[in-house]
Amino acid sequence: MTGVDDLARQRAATYRFWRDDVSVRPAGEWMDLDGVQLHTTGLAPRHWNGAHVTRSMDLEPIVPLVASWFHERRKPWGLLIPGELDLTPPGLRHMTDQPVMLRRLEDLPEPPPIPDRIAVTDRAPTADVAQVQSEAFGDPYDVTLAFVAPSLGPKAAPPQKTLTAYDVHEPVGCATVVQMDGVAGIYGVDVQLALGWHAGQVPRQPLTLQLAHLDVVEGEVGVVV
Repeated sequence: MTGVDDLARQRAATYRFWRDDVSVRPAGEWMDLDGVQLHTTGLAPRHWNGAHVTRSMDLEPIVPLVASWFHERRKPWGLLIPGELDLTPPGLRHMTDQPVMLRRLEDLPEPPPIPDRIAVTDRAPTADVAQVQSEAFGDPYDVTLAFVAPSLGPKAAPPQKTLTAYDVHEPVGCATVVQMDGVAGIYGVDVQLALGWHAGQVPRQPLTLQLAHLDVVEGEVGVVV
């Protein structure tokens, strides 16, 4: 993707991620509606169903079509508009901003040390990953389990890897990396404060950086969402 800036790479990787992700989900669906990419995981939480605006356009005729697509599938949804497009969708209200952090992978600092009692593995049981993410993000455990399970198996699309941190035998943190088109995207990051990093240190940083330094990460641009 020579000549494409890092933000454009992040945008393209995000669009591709959801297209590939829902392709391996039992009730997943994807559609391109004249430059708006729609996806549903088949699960109820709004943040796992959405529509990405991929270019500048007149949204007035598009928004009703997007709404109809999700209504037919009985799923809540949101319209995600890149800030650089400066578009205002008619009939919708602003809910939140979703910032991303971009960093060249060759410039990453070394991970800070993790306390001795903490073990980190990329082979955690699906139930443990679901437990951490359910507690972190507030979705019901069974729904979270259904969301994370397809991303942990050998048929995950796109290919990805999840690190899980254990305090003795208790799962207390996780983070996932996915690679697409020269971008290593890190998501689903949560570390419980019980890990005991000293005051003032961002407790997610050691796990996130460990993930970014894995041999599996061969992209050029690092993205944390």
